[in-house]
Amino acid sequence: MGARVRFNAECDLLLLEQAVACRVYQQQGGRGWKAVASNLYNLHEKFQYITPRCARERTQLLVAKYATETGQTPSGSNGELEKSEKAILLNQLLHSRQKGRQGGAEAEANHTSEDLPDSLQPKIEFPESTQSIDSFPDSANNGQMNESGDYDIAAAVITNGNEDIHVYRADSVPRSPRGRKRKAASPRRVTEDKEHYLLQLVSSLEETSRKHTRLLEEELDLRRREFELRAQRLQMEMAERTAMVDLIKALVDKI
Repeated sequence: MGARVRFNAECDLLLLEQAVACRVYQQQGGRGWKAVASNLYNLHEKFQYITPRCARERTQLLVAKYATETGQTPSGSNGELEKSEKAILLNQLLHSRQKGRQGGAEAEANHTSEDLPDSLQPKIEFPESTQSIDSFPDSANNGQMNESGDYDIAAAVITNGNEDIHVYRADSVPRSPRGRKRKAASPRRVTEDKEHYLLQLVSSLEETSRKHTRLLEEELDLRRREFELRAQRLQMEMAERTAMVDLIKALVDKI
């Protein structure tokens, strides 16, 4: 799977950074895994594909830059930040950036007992351009529906003699394969879809963990065999050298 994420807008980039921060925090054993998985699900719906390597590299660059700007001394070997420090720094960076985007306004926080702490609570917001027309009230559509099912909203009226010409602006609506407007999914259906996605996510993570463990075991077995072969080769070389020394001694004694 190639890199399918396109960083064309700051809002989209912020969404990806927040999802990475959620993932890092989850790996540190933090609470709120349901909120983390829900955010990842929403982000997956928006981007369709997320490349872990691309997100990881982006996260490392952001953390390193933010640590340099704030003057925080990195710890660990070779100047690398520890995972816990990365999570804290990245969440601080996201919090400050989100404050700047919102003009200093405090975001509303509705937490449950399993949500993330206030300082690390991610808030993913999608731009209005991604919303469906189904999310708006019918009273906002001051127009008529054409044969294809689109809403033609009257934007202006031009008078040409005794004839009024209506200029319409057609708003795009998600379509089913047959051209009919999709029905809005019920909250129960959305919840079931998210639960199904979470089960698939957990199953995929478990399968990946098993494969990784099996590969590590195979690698250890190969290295053990390699060391055994090296030891056998060294023993053979020592035996050959000992035999050569004995032969030379025998020749010297005969002389």
